Amino acid sequence: MDLAGLMHELGPEFAARAARHDDEDLFVAENYGALKSHGVLAAGIPAELGGGGAEHRELGEMLRVLARYCGSTALALSMHTHQVATAVWRWRHDRAPVEALLRSVAAENRMLVSSGGSDWIAGSGKAERVAGGWRVTARKIFARSKAAYTSLRGDPSAATMCALMVSCSASCSSPSALSRM
Repeated sequence: MDLAGLMHELGPEFAARAARHDDEDLFVAENYGALKSHGVLAAGIPAELGGGGAEHRELGEMLRVLARYCGSTALALSMHTHQVATAVWRWRHDRAPVEALLRSVAAENRMLVSSGGSDWIAGSGKAERVAGGWRVTARKIFARSKAAYTSLRGDPSAATMCALMVSCSASCSSPSALSRM
């Protein structure tokens, strides 16, 4: 896939919405829909895991071109792309248990959300198995990509990576709320 070329194709439509997104402090959900429909969220995942197999250089060029059209979309996509690239590096070099996460992103067109460097410091929460699911209690700082999917992947009680993706509109006030997501 020619990612830079695709950004030039999609870019004018994104640029037409950029000022409204910035002026009204809106998430670029329409732009993400277009990126998803073109398989961009899985572009950096190795082909053997169901992704596009794009290299770091290609992803960087894609983001550079996209930023010319809509900086907000490029920033949000760069946060997702960074999380994917980190997981891919760990899968290749550390044999980290992230294969299921990467396959899920590729197969289900999922967006990973980051709150920046704080994602890599010690966690502030815990997950407890309860009847019907899990009770997750934690403190997570603000993450801008609020149109994220609602999902809990992995076994929080295991010593493996657990990806918690919860939308800002999700209600998680009870154990049954997580099991319904």
